[in-house]
Amino acid sequence: MADNSDTGLLREIDEELRQEHYASLWKRFGNYVIAAIVMLIVGVAGYKTWQSYDLSQRNDAGVRFAAAVSQAEQGNADQAFDQFNVLINDAPSGYKLMAQFRAAGVLVEQGKNELAALAYDEISADSSVNKEYRDLAILLAVSNRLDQGSPQELSAILAPLTVADNPLRYSALEASAILALRNNDKLAAKDILNQLSEEPNTPVGISSRALELLAALNAQ
Repeated sequence: MADNSDTGLLREIDEELRQEHYASLWKRFGNYVIAAIVMLIVGVAGYKTWQSYDLSQRNDAGVRFAAAVSQAEQGNADQAFDQFNVLINDAPSGYKLMAQFRAAGVLVEQGKNELAALAYDEISADSSVNKEYRDLAILLAVSNRLDQGSPQELSAILAPLTVADNPLRYSALEASAILALRNNDKLAAKDILNQLSEEPNTPVGISSRALELLAALNAQ
């Protein structure tokens, strides 16, 4: 009986000591704990608010982008261009990038090729844009300078896009063949066109154009 009594007493003393210890800790650090909880609640609320705001911004940008595309499709180039430029200045990154490409496309349709090329240059120079889109902008910029830029310089710009694992390889090679012809290098042009016509993975349209151009060159 004495052993049981002593054990119970020890447990009570241990519990009392624990409570006093926690009370002492709370007195010392309670305010910090409360502050941490408040900061956590504020942080979560702030994140949820930002999520809601971000979604709202994206929805708004989507509506405005669709309206600009509609203007372009209706032939209202100037209005579409202005609306795309507003999106470039204030839309979230995804819609901004799409607006940049579409604004440059409007310039192409208006025959303003050098201005379009400069717009594509701006995209390709932006390190925050994914590489595949920067590569596409490079190809489009060169395409808008095929008739006026230096063939050697433009070919050098395209060279990184012609490597085997680049998804724009075949389009870049086709443009390179045109630049070789502009540079009066028919042999280089024929080599590229033969490559395009013989590779099994060359897109049908590019392969067909390569064969037609080869036939024209061989007939000369």
